[in-house]
Amino acid sequence: MKRALLADSLGTDHAAHSIGRETVLKLFGIKLRAPWRRYGNTKFGGDWPYRLEGLFQSGVEFSGKTILDAGCNVGIVAYEIAKHGPASIHGVDYFPEFITTARNIFHGYRALPHRFDVLDLTKPRRVEKTLSANYDIIVFLAVWRHIYERHGAVVAEQVAVTLANRCTSTLIARTAPAELADAFSSIMRREGFELVHERRRANSTSRGRSLSVYSRVRQSASNEANG
Repeated sequence: MKRALLADSLGTDHAAHSIGRETVLKLFGIKLRAPWRRYGNTKFGGDWPYRLEGLFQSGVEFSGKTILDAGCNVGIVAYEIAKHGPASIHGVDYFPEFITTARNIFHGYRALPHRFDVLDLTKPRRVEKTLSANYDIIVFLAVWRHIYERHGAVVAEQVAVTLANRCTSTLIARTAPAELADAFSSIMRREGFELVHERRRANSTSRGRSLSVYSRVRQSASNEANG
C-alpha cells in the first residue's frame, strides 16, 4: 500500500517544489526528516527551485540520453530530469542518507533504468568501480566548490578531469563563487569541451553562482579550429 502511494505521489510536482530548508518531505504518508539540511558542517544553501533554476532553460535535451547526477543529494534534480525521458539515470552522493532517500523517491520509476550509489568522488578507486565508462550527460551541481574547499585545488581538478573523461556529450555544472566557475571552465576547455551556455547570478546570496553547459568538441571540428 505504501509503495503504491509513493508511485502515485511521483505523478505530481509537489515533491520538487515544496521542500524548503526546514521542511520535511512527505512520501506515501510518511514524513522523511530532511537529511539535506547540512553537508557536514555546511548548511544547505537554497530550496529546490533554487537548485533547479535554469537547468531546463539551458537548451540541453535529456530525452534518450544516459545521465550521471554527480552529487545527486536526495534525487530531486534527477527526479525532474526523469520527466524528460532519459534512457537511464545514475546518481551518486557522499552521504548514505541522501542515497536512501533518492532510492525511495525512484521506487515508482520502474520503467526507467536507474541506480543510486554512495560515492566519494575524491577516491579514484571507488570512482573506477562505481561509475560507468561513459555517460551522454553529466550533471554536477553545486558540488565542485565543496570539494575544492575541503580537499584543495589538486584533488578538485582530479575530480573535474575524471568526470570530463566520462562525458561523451554534455556536462552541466553549477559553481560558485565566480572565480571558481572560471577555474572549472578552464579545466573543461583543456579537456576538450567548449562553453555553450552560461547563466550567472550576480546577487550577493549566490556569490556569482553560475550554471554552465559544456559541450564536447568533435575531433574534426577541433582539428579544423587548430588548422
